[in-house]
Amino acid sequence: MTNSDFDYERMVAELPEGKTANGISYRYRGEGPPLILFHGGAGSWTHWIRNITPLSRSFSVYALDSPGYGQSRDVDADIPIDGYIEILVDAVRELIAEEEKFHISGFSFGSFIAAAVAMNFRQTLESISLVGISGFYPPVKRDLDLISLRRLKVRLGREPSSQEVADMHKHNLLQLMLLHEATIDDDVIRIQATNVANTRFDSRRLSWSGRMQGYLKAIPCRKLLILGDNDKSVYPSTTVRAEICKSIDPGMEIQILEDCGHWSQFEEPDIVNEIMLRFHSQS
Repeated sequence: MTNSDFDYERMVAELPEGKTANGISYRYRGEGPPLILFHGGAGSWTHWIRNITPLSRSFSVYALDSPGYGQSRDVDADIPIDGYIEILVDAVRELIAEEEKFHISGFSFGSFIAAAVAMNFRQTLESISLVGISGFYPPVKRDLDLISLRRLKVRLGREPSSQEVADMHKHNLLQLMLLHEATIDDDVIRIQATNVANTRFDSRRLSWSGRMQGYLKAIPCRKLLILGDNDKSVYPSTTVRAEICKSIDPGMEIQILEDCGHWSQFEEPDIVNEIMLRFHSQS
């Protein structure tokens, strides 16, 4: 796998920016029913950089930076979960017209955000898609060797070089986000480095809150789950996570992508875009 079609500078330049009254930054494009996108932990709207334009062919797409990420407002580290969600609920209320039907999608930490926000729009939300789903309890075992900049400095006993920092980001991407090394070029490392540098909030308290099962039971709209078959973020496995979700909502559509990691909408954009366009366009 390569990124021969990926032009980071062009994709960033072509997407208009906006900011809600309560300080939530977003990128947007397209016409049609609104589709709100939420990013993953240590991320930003760029987690959806290969999806916004294709999805905008059928939807008015809004890719938000959550509080404490990207260009959005800061929040206290210990903000209550419901208080954090309310900031995003207010942002969504500003972006969509009153009583307007719309759609939501979330990736990883953003899947928890999507489901929590959806609880506030049960009368107008048409569908929700969850990519690399979170919101369950912390994993009993987590075999990930993620390296922080602080840890790298301690290991080296000095300030790392720019190449050593880039290698750290590549290592972390392969540990958690992407399955194929060939997917990672300089622009992907740039996205990762920028997102990590602009992360001011720890998402794990929300991602591991254990609330997702209750949300899936309570949200009445159509639901889609997309998982990479090699998603290292789900415990104990992709198959078990999919079975749990199916047992909660037997009507949920589940798509497991072969030879794919956690950041599936970037690693397999054509497949994910096609799945999402079909699913969210259903009447």
